Amino acid sequence: LLLGFASALGACPTLPSKKEEYEVGFLCQAVCVPCFLCTLVFMRDVQQIFKHAVLDVFLDVTCINQTSDTTKKQGIDKLGAFLAHSDTMVVLYTDVYLERLWTVYEVASFLALHKIEDLVVLPVFMSRIFYFAVMACWIRFIGFVPVDFDHKLTGWEVILVEGAFMLVVTIFFRNWACDKQKMLKTIVEFSICHCQCKHDGDKTMVFRDISRLMKAMQVVDQTSSVSDGLKAFDSLVRDVLPTVFNSALGRLTFAYKHLAIVAILLHGAHAVDAEAGRPMDRLTLIRFLETVWRGLFQFPLLMGLLEMVVSCNLGWSRLQSACWVIFVSLLGTGAICALRLINEMEESDAVILLIAMNLVGPILLISVFGKNVFGKGVGYYLTPPTVCAPRPSVETE
Repeated sequence: LLLGFASALGACPTLPSKKEEYEVGFLCQAVCVPCFLCTLVFMRDVQQIFKHAVLDVFLDVTCINQTSDTTKKQGIDKLGAFLAHSDTMVVLYTDVYLERLWTVYEVASFLALHKIEDLVVLPVFMSRIFYFAVMACWIRFIGFVPVDFDHKLTGWEVILVEGAFMLVVTIFFRNWACDKQKMLKTIVEFSICHCQCKHDGDKTMVFRDISRLMKAMQVVDQTSSVSDGLKAFDSLVRDVLPTVFNSALGRLTFAYKHLAIVAILLHGAHAVDAEAGRPMDRLTLIRFLETVWRGLFQFPLLMGLLEMVVSCNLGWSRLQSACWVIFVSLLGTGAICALRLINEMEESDAVILLIAMNLVGPILLISVFGKNVFGKGVGYYLTPPTVCAPRPSVETE
């Protein structure tokens, strides 16, 4: 916004464009995403300078002594107490998470003492996916900047560019849907006997604690053997973890707020650059309505619908899946090209259509992203808190 106002005041360079009547800027589109990513990466470091609150965090590998066997055993024996006194557990999920004995034991023990809502699952690769998606969208936007200065794209050129972008997006969503299916299959086939442990001597200790946990939860009888406790633990993991991971991963890869932030950032920067050389008294309402529609509704809806459609029929063969991906990408390309026809309409008709689309947008968002797309709502804060049953006590030596 500051660069846009600076361009409007003549402080930043503008160039003549083949698409617009007035000169347009380019700095906002060039620097918006790098500034945004730098903010994401370094914001925590800035917050550390102005500390407002301190959180107590228990990280087993650092909080349990790893050098002294005696102290280490005491820490392991009290692991249940640490979990019981923790408000939230954050799982940094990777492909090997469910193959490690300690991590599975900790997450299952936490769920035995807390509600499912207290467990937060953060797949490590999601951060890389988000950064890649932001950079891909940014490259697509800035790729049009030099083109706009030379000539106006023809219809076929727009179709080719948008089609290539849609194809990359649909391939990613299809592969990610297959990966999620494999992940849930791993949970369903889980067995603690197949888990790995860095020190084989710890297995006996963990198996013993798991058996005690199952007895304390009254899942098995007090006279049950360790093997019976392990079987009960396997059933607990298979029953509970799929629900937790489905809830954590969600039906869609990205939440609406993440897609809206990226879309507002990119489309907002494009709109500011497009209006940079226009006199302040000649600013148009259609540009504002179009930016609102594309930022708040069009991009999130398109991404959400693409993922929902392309994630169907995951059991198809490779040839069938490839044909389905191409078909879905063509649908997405057609939708974008059809929405571009708004620019060819009369200004009065385009304004009326954009107002109607912005009014219908929230309804479409709720149908795609769910009723909590805009947050928990006022009713959540007006509802009196429910009283939970007391947690089961877990005895540890």
